[in-house]
Amino acid sequence: MGATDILFIMAGFALVFVWFSIDAKALDFQPSSILNFGVLTLAAVALPYCFFRSRGPLRGLLATLWFFGIVVLLSAVQMAGSWAAFARQI
Repeated sequence: MGATDILFIMAGFALVFVWFSIDAKALDFQPSSILNFGVLTLAAVALPYCFFRSRGPLRGLLATLWFFGIVVLLSAVQMAGSWAAFARQI
């Protein structure tokens, strides 16, 4: 893992946390410091928890499905890019 990879990972964490903060303010939801830390360290667990707490059961489920759908889509795009880069080296 190179310096560029680490930079992109840190930028991704920062963007998720900024989005989380903006979303919490828009929903008038006051996250605890533990939840803030959880979003930075275990986003796959902390964000769905936050979705259910701030939106209720139905809207929380929909937001969680959207979240995991976006994660799967981004992972697929990353894999396709890796495969394309590897195929050019052969």
